[in-house]
Amino acid sequence: MEHKRRVTKPQPKRKRVQSKTDCGAFDSSAIFNMSQTITNSSGGNVMPTVNFASSQDANPFSIMSQHYPSQHASHTGMNLYPLLLHRSAVPPPWMSDLINKIDNLLLRMNSVDEIKSSVISIDSKLTKMGSVVDGLVKRVEVVENSQQFISAGFEQNKSDMAVIADDITSLRVVNRSMVDQLEQLQCENLRDNLMFFGIEEEEGEDSSAFRMGKKFVSKSTRIVRKPRPIIVKFIKRQQRDTVRQNSRKLKESTISISEQFPKAIHEKRKLLFPVYKKAKEAGKQVSFNKDKLFIDGEQTVVKSNELVKITRRDQSGDRMSDTSSGPGFSVAKKTPSVSSIKPSKSSVSDGSSSGSRFEVLADMHTGPD
Repeated sequence: MEHKRRVTKPQPKRKRVQSKTDCGAFDSSAIFNMSQTITNSSGGNVMPTVNFASSQDANPFSIMSQHYPSQHASHTGMNLYPLLLHRSAVPPPWMSDLINKIDNLLLRMNSVDEIKSSVISIDSKLTKMGSVVDGLVKRVEVVENSQQFISAGFEQNKSDMAVIADDITSLRVVNRSMVDQLEQLQCENLRDNLMFFGIEEEEGEDSSAFRMGKKFVSKSTRIVRKPRPIIVKFIKRQQRDTVRQNSRKLKESTISISEQFPKAIHEKRKLLFPVYKKAKEAGKQVSFNKDKLFIDGEQTVVKSNELVKITRRDQSGDRMSDTSSGPGFSVAKKTPSVSSIKPSKSSVSDGSSSGSRFEVLADMHTGPD
């Protein structure tokens, strides 16, 4: 079965109520003039009337309504005042306070903007500082790593230096031992030799004995300053000792006899000779044993600076001359006896440790007094 559609009539449109005047459609004059009594549903209580016109200020919105003219409207039979009316140019105190607060708020907002810009600038600077600090941290890490590497290398060098120091100490001991052994061997090689000082040297002399060293001749006068010493190498040690013992008889002559030593020992004896001479003049018992000086049976050790002082004092007074006494010579006490030197074999060699020295190999024997 077909359902019938219900036909509904459209509601009539409400007519808009236009204002009676051209100024507006709302009249607020009735708000201040109306007096109504509102009763509740029970009808027991009656509310008092509200009269806006009875207030002290006839129009509290007069300040805000200075740009709004009065409007009148007719709607539902009610006339209303406009909400904003201009009645006075002087604002009330509460409005002045509000305006001041707004001005202060605007100033604070401006300061907030400045603070914001400052914060942004500080933030950018902090960002740059952060990057700089990161770079510094990396550099510090590199420096720390380098310092650790250097410390490790230093410790390694320190241990190596300790090992090297021990090696140097042991090498010094070995070197000193080798030097002593070398001097001992040189002394053994030269123990059969004697050095004769003060024997006059003539130009063009013909002798089987060869003098050591070079002639010291002046270029202007060609005068010989002092005769060169002669080194004699004995075949037999007994003959050498006999001549050495008889050298005491040469006290009054210009000839002196001395043992031959290596250059190092010779230099030490030469430095100790001023002390030897001074002790001898004082009447003490003095003797040499290789490079050691004994005074009254005790070994004398003289420092290098004291040796320099003694040598200078001795040179300023009584100069030491190799023509009358050689280093380590034995002072003779008796007059010399006639002795003959008959060379049987002669050979020239260059085996001395104190430079080029001529040696004569001879069979020495002494004759009767």
